[in-house]
Amino acid sequence: MTVSEVTVYTDGASRGNPGLAGIGLVFFGSDGQEIKRMHRFLGTATNNVAEYTALLTALEQAQTMHVGRLNVFS
Repeated sequence: MTVSEVTVYTDGASRGNPGLAGIGLVFFGSDGQEIKRMHRFLGTATNNVAEYTALLTALEQAQTMHVGRLNVFS
């Protein structure tokens, strides 16, 4: 898949700090249509680790999709 421009919304959170943590991401094309949705349980982590893991996951997925321009909202 090759996409010229994508917007991704990311979030990472933990219950406690550290505590049980997870991430969520939603990708949208330039037309506003949802392209991909992901979530992942991280185990025990801090809220900062969860936030950065969400961002890194978004960057990895964008590279896989051959995205030309990525707009990130976290």
